[in-house]
Order: sequence, then C-alpha cells, then structure tokens
Amino acid sequence: MNLDENAAAFGLFHLAYANLFQRLAAKVHCVRQLNEPNLRFDEVFGETFSSLCQRLKKELKQFNKDQSPWLVEDVRVLQNTCSKMRVLARWRNQRVHALVSMDEGGIRIYDSRTRKPLNIARVECEKKIREAIKLNVELEHRTRSLVSHVCSKKKMVAMLKEAFRKAEVSSV
Repeated sequence: MNLDENAAAFGLFHLAYANLFQRLAAKVHCVRQLNEPNLRFDEVFGETFSSLCQRLKKELKQFNKDQSPWLVEDVRVLQNTCSKMRVLARWRNQRVHALVSMDEGGIRIYDSRTRKPLNIARVECEKKIREAIKLNVELEHRTRSLVSHVCSKKKMVAMLKEAFRKAEVSSV
C-alpha cells in the first residue's frame, strides 16, 4: 500500500484540526478565568471540541450588555468563528467515523449513516487545512482583544473605586 497525496493531506488536516482544538481549549480557559481565576487548565482541556464551542458561545453571552464597539465586534466574530468551527468539526467527524475500504486500488471512505462516498481528496483537505488555520487566527486575535478589553475595563473600574474611596476618606 502506498501513501498517496490524498491520504497525506488528510493526515495533515488532522494536525491542523488538533492545533485548533488545543487553541480552542486554551481560549475557553482564558475567557473563563475572567470570572473563575482559580480554574485549572485540565478542567477545560478534557472537554470535547463540540462542548468547547458551546462553552465559548455561552461565555460570550456575558459580554452582550457591554456596548463598546470593540467588544461587540470581538463577540460577533467569535460567535461566528464558533459556528464555523462546528461545521469544520462535522466535516472531520464524518470522515473519522466513516466506513473504510482499503485495497491495492487505494483508500475509499463512506458515510457510516448514509453509505455515500466521502471526499478526502488533497484539494478538499488543503481547503479544510486553510480553514482551520484561519479559524485559529480569528480565535487567537479576537479572544486576546476581548480579554484585553475586559481586563482594562476592570482595572479602570478598580482605579475609579480607589479614587472615590480616597476622596471620601479625605473629605471626612
């Protein structure tokens, strides 16, 4: 059996997907730590890809009341990114849980439910690899921006509280 370019591309897709999975877990941990500072990474890393996407969407809801344009855009893009990641995961899961036929003619896979052939052609896999990389970049950039904005806002609120406390003390 020879490893052809389709199988090789499918293998590379799995590396890109694994990287996306790891980054998603790290970003969910980061966002959750805003409200749960003692949260351990292993508490998040053991979750499935699907539950991490759901969790990130749930965590983003806490920012809906904030109307700053930066935060609104970060939340919107991250919610859209979660939806795209779920579509990518569905594509991957169909192929990972497929019926497989291997012989001297090559590898063929079939949807385990419908028995229809599934595509793992190099071109399709390269498209999915680029998609995973793009989602990784969006996830990284927008989460970093969101967390930075929230932390800056918390620091500003703390500074104002301290200033008002000092003003009250000095007026007494």
